[in-house]
Amino acid sequence: SLPSKYSLQDLMKIAISYKVDGIIIEPNGEEEIVNLINMADEAGIPVVTVLNDEPNSRRISFVGINSYNQGPIYGKQILEVVDKGRQKVTVLLNSDSSTSSKNIIYSGISEMVAGRNVLVEAVNVNTQSTFSSEEDIRNIIKDNQNPAEVLVCLTAVDTRCAYQAVVDYNKVGVIDIIGYYDSDLILSAVQKGIIHSTMTIDARQMGAYCVEALNEYIQTGQVSDYFSVDIYAIGKDNVDEYIKSRSEEGQK
Repeated sequence: SLPSKYSLQDLMKIAISYKVDGIIIEPNGEEEIVNLINMADEAGIPVVTVLNDEPNSRRISFVGINSYNQGPIYGKQILEVVDKGRQKVTVLLNSDSSTSSKNIIYSGISEMVAGRNVLVEAVNVNTQSTFSSEEDIRNIIKDNQNPAEVLVCLTAVDTRCAYQAVVDYNKVGVIDIIGYYDSDLILSAVQKGIIHSTMTIDARQMGAYCVEALNEYIQTGQVSDYFSVDIYAIGKDNVDEYIKSRSEEGQK
């Protein structure tokens, strides 16, 4: 709730200079953030990374999604569309994301559909800007020579771009999207059947684990290196219930 917009680096510098009791941060992959995490540690401030990790920094713990669980959950959703006759699955990987975690997810998906006469291929999406990733996804969707049947998106940005492109190129019902995140736009697309299903994390659990990690470290000087947050699928059969429960949570 600051009056001005600051960069992640500036926010870290502010937190360190104010000698806060602890820092929870979603790193952006930049080397300066690693240096600032280490600087906070030197100042006696424990840092917890969330969603994205910096394992080479001196953060005390990481709260994130278990990639080993994520693959099979995506895989189960893919099997639903495979049962409708889809045979070609394209998994969108981000060129600047953690290679190991994405490979684990991709392997989990491949294992789930093994023996089902399904072709699973990975495509790297350029993430230098929202425009470049959108352009890559649009090229995949409008490719009539090698048409995609199922698009698996591992980020919210890719999901939104895929949804918009499917609508723009009249591919609704032709290409199934399995997405990520629970924004209002994505949930509305699930309700309309444009997106088959989307993955979401338990945000309340994630926040609680972050605070729990900091408290445990401050009190005992030790904490688990990793906290795994639950991830689950939202499809047409449970999207209305999910929206209702989220609305009720917001009113509390």
